[in-house]
Parts: sequence; C-alpha cells; structure tokens
Amino acid sequence: MKRAEQLVELQNGEPTTTSLQVAEMFNKAHKIVLRDTRNLIKNIKDLGVGTKLYSPQELYRKSTYKDIQGKTQPMYEMTKDGFILLAMGYTDKKFMEIKLTYIGQFNAMQHYIQEHQQQQFFAPETVD
Repeated sequence: MKRAEQLVELQNGEPTTTSLQVAEMFNKAHKIVLRDTRNLIKNIKDLGVGTKLYSPQELYRKSTYKDIQGKTQPMYEMTKDGFILLAMGYTDKKFMEIKLTYIGQFNAMQHYIQEHQQQQFFAPETVD
C-alpha cells in the first residue's frame, strides 16, 4: 500500500475523494478506475436504483485534472458512498487496508464537519 496521505477532501462542504487518488492507492491504471466508475453509473441507471436510493450524480461527479504534460484529463470526484460502491469491486485481500484507510478518513472528515457545525450553532455572541 502507498503511504496514507490525505485521501479525503472537502468539496462544497462534502467529504470526497477522486478517481485519480483511488487509482494511485489501489495501484490501478486511472483508465481502469474510470471504466469501473462509468460501469457503476450505467448499472445504477439501468437498474433504476437511482430513483429510489441514489442518483449517480450524488455518488460521482465528473471533473478534470491536468496531467504531467499539462493536458486536461477526465476524472471523477466521489462521495463516501460512491467510493464504497467502487471499492467493493476491488476484492483482492491486499486492498483491505486501503479500503479501511479511506473509510477512516471519510469518517474523520464527517466528524470534523459535524464538530464545526456544532461550534457555529453554539458560538457565544460577542458584546461590543
């Protein structure tokens, strides 16, 4: 497993990771992770699951990054649930630690968000 760097970031107030980070951590070609993500999106749409539970847009958002040549390339940002759905397909035993690291970071980010929301809600008023 690669070094557990910051894998989860806040995007629009929500913990997310990217297909690029997943590819790096799972030692997979990014094009494979993109393919797997696109297949999940298609399967969700085909099953009609999105109408009852999640829409694919709630799990995966198209995005881009600049590669080492400076070219714009596609990637996906994904929520915790999107990541878990994707990672379920990566069943090799060597991936267990990576999956647990991601889940731990998603949970830590969610805890951070909740603490900051409570602090804002209960912040004492200042008197001028």
